[in-house]
Amino acid sequence: MADKVGKLKGSGIVKAGLVFGLFQALLTVPQGGGYAYFTLIGGLFGGLGMIIVALKNNFSSKPKKGAAIGAVLFFVALLLAVYQVTIFNQATEDMEQLDKNSDNINSSNWEEKRSAMVDDLNGILDILVN
Repeated sequence: MADKVGKLKGSGIVKAGLVFGLFQALLTVPQGGGYAYFTLIGGLFGGLGMIIVALKNNFSSKPKKGAAIGAVLFFVALLLAVYQVTIFNQATEDMEQLDKNSDNINSSNWEEKRSAMVDDLNGILDILVN
C-alpha cells in the first residue's frame, strides 16, 4: 500500500505526451521546423491522460479543474499540430505543382509557363503567410 502513495492514475500517459512533445522539439527545432507528427501524438496522449487524472483520482474540485485546464491545453496543442500539418501538406503540394510547371522551360514556351509559375508562387506565399 505504501508504494501506491503519490501515484496518480493517468500520470504515465501525461508523461508520455510530454516526452513526445520534447522529442518533437529535439528533432525539428535544430533543423528549422518540420511536420508536427509527434506533437499530434503528444497532444492526444497528454489530453487523454489529463482527463484520466481528473476523473479517476480522488481530488477536490480545484485540482480537478486544473487537470481539466491541462487537458484543454493539450488538445489546443493537438489542434495546432493538425493545422500545421495541413498547411505544410498544402504548401508541399503547391511546390510540387510549381516544379512540374517549371520543367522544360525554353524561350518558346516561357510566356505561358511564367504565368502558371507566378500563380503557383502566389498560392504558396498565401498559404505560408496567412
